[in-house]
Amino acid sequence: MFEDFKATLTKWETTGTEREQLQMVYLVVIVVSVLVAGLLSLVNYDAGQNLLKVSGLAIVVFATNAVVWALLDSFLLSKVRRPRTRRK
Repeated sequence: MFEDFKATLTKWETTGTEREQLQMVYLVVIVVSVLVAGLLSLVNYDAGQNLLKVSGLAIVVFATNAVVWALLDSFLLSKVRRPRTRRK
């Protein structure tokens, strides 16, 4: 099982950009924290609500990160990647 997990992480590392990987991690954190908050609310309502607030904060960070990367990619990185032509 450990070898399968290691192989999956290695394959995941080679596919996609660092932005895509970061966004996937944010989504996993959001889903897991919402599920744990729901289960925790069955035992302790206030603790579950506090964990749900953390999930909400993670959603805000996810959306902000997506917007910042999109702006950075469209305004700055596209100009850096473009080859410059020199006039003679």
